[in-house]
Amino acid sequence: VAIGGAAAKKRLVEGRYDLVVSDLRMPGIDGPELHAWLSDARPDLATRMAFTTGDTLGVAADRFLAGVDRPVLEKPFTPESVRELIERIKAEV
Repeated sequence: VAIGGAAAKKRLVEGRYDLVVSDLRMPGIDGPELHAWLSDARPDLATRMAFTTGDTLGVAADRFLAGVDRPVLEKPFTPESVRELIERIKAEV
């Protein structure tokens, strides 16, 4: 677990991860910025990334999510919705 996009980047540089779940909105480096960085620095993980949000999505967020075609886990999420997300990512990899 990393708190915020900057901390996530530090952990993602070298670590082995099966799944990356990022909030869309974070202070500093937000979810779209983290995804862009991950696509360049760790493209192997970009396809294992999902997003979470509790906000009503605006036009920019909708456009971003449509462009990257990654799963979104809506808050509040349930254990079942987390399991479904993990199964979807596993099926894509």
